[in-house]
Formats: sequence, C-alpha cells, structure tokens
Amino acid sequence: GSQYVPAMAMTSQGNSIVIWKDIIQNGIFGQRFSPEGNRIGGEFYTSAATNSYTVNPDVAISDSGAFVIAWEIGEMTDQDVFAKLFDANGLPIGGQILVNENTPYIMRIARVAIDDVGNFVVVWSENKSHYSHLLAQLYHADGSTDGERIQVDTDNSERVYLGDVDMNGNGDFVITWSKDGTIYTRLYKNKDELFTKPSNL
Repeated sequence: GSQYVPAMAMTSQGNSIVIWKDIIQNGIFGQRFSPEGNRIGGEFYTSAATNSYTVNPDVAISDSGAFVIAWEIGEMTDQDVFAKLFDANGLPIGGQILVNENTPYIMRIARVAIDDVGNFVVVWSENKSHYSHLLAQLYHADGSTDGERIQVDTDNSERVYLGDVDMNGNGDFVITWSKDGTIYTRLYKNKDELFTKPSNL
C-alpha cells in the first residue's frame, strides 16, 4: 500500500476524522466518520499538488465539527509548514495557510490544536544550523491570524524537540517539548504564558 503516517481526532460526540500521507500521490488525504464508524462523505485531498515532499500531517477537530490539518512541504534542507481549515461539513474555509515566515530555515514537526468554536493554534520547530526553537501561531475560526507568532522556548543555544500541543474548549493551550534530556511544559491562558516547568519539578 501507499498510505502512511496516519493521525486522527474525535469530538466529544464521537464524530472523528482520520488523515494520512499517500506516498504515491504525494499528498495528505482524509476521511470523516460518524460515531457509529460509518463514512461521512468520501476521501478528500488536503494539500495542493507539489513536486516537493509532503510529510508529517496532524489534525484537530472541535466539538462543532470544524477541523484543521497541518503538514510540512519541502525538501530535506528547505521545508515549510502549512495548515488548512475545514467547516463542519468538510468544506474548506479559504485556501492553504503558510504558517511560517518565508525563511531559508527548515520547518518541521507541525502540531495543531483547536477549541470549541474553531479557533486554533499551530506549533512547529524552526531548525537552524546549530540550534532550533519552537514557534506557535494562533488563528481565528475563519483562518485569519490572531496576534503575532510566539517563540515558545527562549534558549537559542540548544536543539529543542517538539512533543505536542493541546487546547481546551476555552482556547487555553499547553505545549510540551524536550531539550537536553529534559521534558518541558508551557501553559498559555488567555494567550499569556502562565507557567513553564521542566519534568523534574
């Protein structure tokens, strides 16, 4: 087969979505399911056609049924993070969103989370020559940006590795990552950093 790296998300009512990468068609595909496991509509194609590699998809769904998918496009030395928002009927809201700034750095491991009304956050790793750091961008439910990009970690001397992000129904979110063998967690409430803790505290 040609389908790899699946990701999935589910609402509190039991509706779910599964996405994956197809290595032959070089794109991200998805399928929605009802609480009974029945298909809702057919498979859909998320990413626009490209000659570059499309990898590492992630998905989050709100209780309203709206969902957002994030992924990477590029070559080994030049990758960008994209996102695409869909409404509760599975219809796209706008086009692809270029999440990162247009820089020569390598963007990797995009993760996404969404609140109850469709506002969402994308977190990714920006890798430079001798270090990397994590960035986050908030979006409104219509796909427009909500404020400036956030630099999650503040130490530019180490390589950091993104773990995951999650968001509650009110829009508060938490990010976890590893650095130098230690796991860190940072919580944001009302868009403001609330605390950062290493795993040994």
